[in-house]
Amino acid sequence: MIESIDSNGYLNEPIDQMAAALVASAEEVEAVLHQLQSLDPAGIGARSLQECILLQLRR
Repeated sequence: MIESIDSNGYLNEPIDQMAAALVASAEEVEAVLHQLQSLDPAGIGARSLQECILLQLRR
């Protein structure tokens, strides 16, 4: 999952593709993504600008 984050901190790969590559369920990948998004800097792992801003505001 870390390899799917670009230089701006955005997650570029869809959850279903990551789940297939990791042989995991989409729910498991989503749970790990939420853990990743709790790390610094705020907004890391967001899938859009809107999600990035929401992650920052929640902190």
